[in-house]
Amino acid sequence: MYYQKLRENLFVDIDYPTEITKLIGEAEPWREFWKLPLETKKKFGFLSHGEHADPGYRMRSREEGRDDKEYFHLHPETNTYIMGDGLGGFVEKNKILGNFFAYTNEIRDTGHQFALTIAREMGKDIPALGQLAGLGKIYSVLRLLHYTNTSDIEIIAGQHFDRSLFTLHLYESGPGLQFLNWNMHWTDAPIANGKTVIFSGYQLERLTEGKLQKTWHRVVRKDDIKDRISMVLFVESDAAPDYPREARAQDTESSYTACI
Repeated sequence: MYYQKLRENLFVDIDYPTEITKLIGEAEPWREFWKLPLETKKKFGFLSHGEHADPGYRMRSREEGRDDKEYFHLHPETNTYIMGDGLGGFVEKNKILGNFFAYTNEIRDTGHQFALTIAREMGKDIPALGQLAGLGKIYSVLRLLHYTNTSDIEIIAGQHFDRSLFTLHLYESGPGLQFLNWNMHWTDAPIANGKTVIFSGYQLERLTEGKLQKTWHRVVRKDDIKDRISMVLFVESDAAPDYPREARAQDTESSYTACI
């Protein structure tokens, strides 16, 4: 099901499991985190941990050629990073941080199990993906995004593809997520409560030798809002071909190759 729909439509929209729907509805710990002082959030940048790109909190701005946003990447090793950087006691004493990490760890772990189910199903059509899932070589990274200044721009996040095997868009605070279809027209993604949208990433394109294409997508401003939040789950593997870490998908011209 997933494989054929990704080939035809470049995305799949499916219902969440009940436990994820419930967690998404309890988003207050995540929203409260963004309200913390910047110096507090920056403590969780994990700059000394280079195993993954951007392993913790980051803030970006238009002045550096990026979108105005802050984000947090939660890896399987995030709790290890917290303890390794001596932040365990700090989290324990701060109720907002304690609630934030308890909530996001549960979201990431539950989402990962859901992602593995999808990977095993797709593995019936993509043996290499099924093998990665069977060997336990797939992991998930939860990305929390807060676009901080969207009132004066039309494109909130420029066109890009993801580096992952595939990506689950778990939550969007409003409309605006679009994907580039086969006719090279931007089309609204079918975001709805209780559903997730799955996009293919660079790793899956390489793993399938182009039979599945990485999906180009962007976020545009639809309403008169000052900020926007979203939550995505990147499903990745260190054993799959990777996009160069120093390269930016946003700097690449969008294109698709006809399905083989």
